[in-house]
Amino acid sequence: MFPKKLLALSMAGSAVLLVAGCGGGYDKETLYVSVYFPTASISLYNTSTIVGQQSGFDGHDAHCGMTSGQMAPGMHLNWDCTITGTPTAAGSYYFNYVISAEDTEGEVSSSGSVNVIAPGVSYSRPAMKVGTAASDAPTITGGWKTPAASAVPTWSYALAGGTLASGLALNPTTGVVSGTPTIAGNYSAQIKATLTTTFGSYSPANVNYVTTVSP
Repeated sequence: MFPKKLLALSMAGSAVLLVAGCGGGYDKETLYVSVYFPTASISLYNTSTIVGQQSGFDGHDAHCGMTSGQMAPGMHLNWDCTITGTPTAAGSYYFNYVISAEDTEGEVSSSGSVNVIAPGVSYSRPAMKVGTAASDAPTITGGWKTPAASAVPTWSYALAGGTLASGLALNPTTGVVSGTPTIAGNYSAQIKATLTTTFGSYSPANVNYVTTVSP
């Protein structure tokens, strides 16, 4: 029987686990292992896979198990040291986990994080003039990626307060503000955007839509 190897985390400040090798002897070898999850940014409602960066396993299969903290909702830390799933809530999530290796003794602890980014919405709000047609389409911001078609992502838009310039209207499906302004002045409205998918719905902060219409 080959002597069992010991596990130690290859990061400063971690304890080495001392376990005697099998066969009644004291022949031991220490594996200095790590499974590192770089601080990953994944998009809300996008099915994602994060692969832990492994080192020091010397041909042994790495295994991971979560012990405390919080994983991003909809995501799971798997036995093979991958994180998979579809995130359903935005935010930064921190978790602790243990690392082990097939056919070895002991386990070591480590920590990681997952950042789930959500979309924002903005408008260019161009200068407008009475009697001149205008159109302003929303832009999705924040580095967020649109989910696959299987998630059935759709956007909807509504006025949440205030007033658009006279002659302008908001398209509830496309979010386009368009029309021909009829009265000069300063106008302020709040536009609420809502993203709906099969995994859930999300509304970014309302957009303050402020326009000046010149004569």
